[in-house]
Amino acid sequence: FDEFKKLKKDLASASFIVAASDSQNKERADYVADGIDDQVEIKAAIDALPDAGGRVVLLEGTYYINDQILISDLDNNNYVTLEGQGWGTIFKVPDGHSSTMRIINVDGAASPLTGIKIKNFRIDGNRANVTGTFYIGVGLSNVVDSVIEGVYLANGRGSGGDGYGYWLNKTTDITIKDCVGKDWDYEPMEIR
Repeated sequence: FDEFKKLKKDLASASFIVAASDSQNKERADYVADGIDDQVEIKAAIDALPDAGGRVVLLEGTYYINDQILISDLDNNNYVTLEGQGWGTIFKVPDGHSSTMRIINVDGAASPLTGIKIKNFRIDGNRANVTGTFYIGVGLSNVVDSVIEGVYLANGRGSGGDGYGYWLNKTTDITIKDCVGKDWDYEPMEIR
């Protein structure tokens, strides 16, 4: 409990805590995922941040992702940090999922996004139990001065030359450190 109070105090300004349906201490989170479409609660926390940015902290647990988690310039999402509690924070594509998607999609559609940090969690593409043509774990397009750190990608599905663990398109000054791309069906990384 003291650790949770310290975390909450450290994150007091421009931060929200999201809990998975199976997280401990979820009653103290700002958003609690339902175990079905958990990208909805995560995106709500991202969009609740001020235009100056902030942090969305994800507690340990499994978040079931049925559609992309979009961080976009169209939603004024510059300077956003999406941070788990290590590899015990898991984004999982649910059994039976049938649509191609970027699990985390950081997209500067109209203008470059700046200062994005994607940190400290695991993505399980659940390859044996999904039917979408391909999946991208973390995709960055038109992004500058940003960081991907401590992200573990596994079990991704790819086909016909697509399906990347990490996909970087039109990006500059991106730091990738302490990351793993393992057992992704097509390629662990593509940089365009």
